[in-house]
Amino acid sequence: MRLALGLVALPGPLAVALSILLTVLFVALPIFALFRAAAEEWTPAKGFTLLGAGAALHAGCALAVARVLPETGVATVVTQSLGQVGLAMWTLGLGALLAQLIRDKNLIIPVAIFLAGFDVFLIFNPTSITQQLVQQQPEFFTSVAMSVPQARAVTEGGPPPARVEPLAYVGPADLFFTATFFVLLFRHRMRVEQTVRWLVPVLAVYLALVLLPTGFRMLPALVPIGAVVLLVNLREFKMTREEKVATVGVALLSVALATYGVYRGVTAPKAPPTGPSTSGGGQAPPERATTPVPAPRG
Repeated sequence: MRLALGLVALPGPLAVALSILLTVLFVALPIFALFRAAAEEWTPAKGFTLLGAGAALHAGCALAVARVLPETGVATVVTQSLGQVGLAMWTLGLGALLAQLIRDKNLIIPVAIFLAGFDVFLIFNPTSITQQLVQQQPEFFTSVAMSVPQARAVTEGGPPPARVEPLAYVGPADLFFTATFFVLLFRHRMRVEQTVRWLVPVLAVYLALVLLPTGFRMLPALVPIGAVVLLVNLREFKMTREEKVATVGVALLSVALATYGVYRGVTAPKAPPTGPSTSGGGQAPPERATTPVPAPRG
């Protein structure tokens, strides 16, 4: 699909309509891929193998695109597409390894709650590592994130050169923790199929909030991911009193982090944009991601 998008240009209205469909597809397909792969009987050896192979493929393709290949061309499009495969591989491998460290299914609750709050902190706090990375090295984020491509329109000068035009980016952390949750849900025989059925449309709508002129340049995707996982599987958890107390403590910490991050984002002085930049962190469209910018991220 990426190769076809890199080679084909369509009339304007058709390109817009296809881009909307592609947004849904390129959110749904990676999630379904992680869902199916998470059903595997994972071992540390499998996780490390996929992590190493995927990281090597992803990094090698990113370096080739940045330093060896031309900006456009079939070879560049193919290499970028292979890099996206490597990204899915290493995030799945890392997610499977983390899931093997979480023995108790009740730990899914505090993990999901904490990640949501921490993600909000990273996305909205202008001094967080995510925001600093996006502002100072946006090309690095776009090289490691999953891109959601868009259909290209025919120009007056003829068909444009072969290239994949990104519409938005999804940070690797979103894929990593999605894979972790799926592996945990499969291992503990929880409501994993229902989870993926809800997660796909929720994330598609969430991404639309970034793509539409709503004012959001980047949003913490681990918030809806964690919420779907917990709400769909709520009946599967049976916590002791001590676990409930500990979870409340984690929730308070998560809320504090999120609140502080949003407060910092609201009160920080707004620097004038210095030029277009790419999106980072959660989910965000590159064309609207300017300096104070961002992904799907997190």
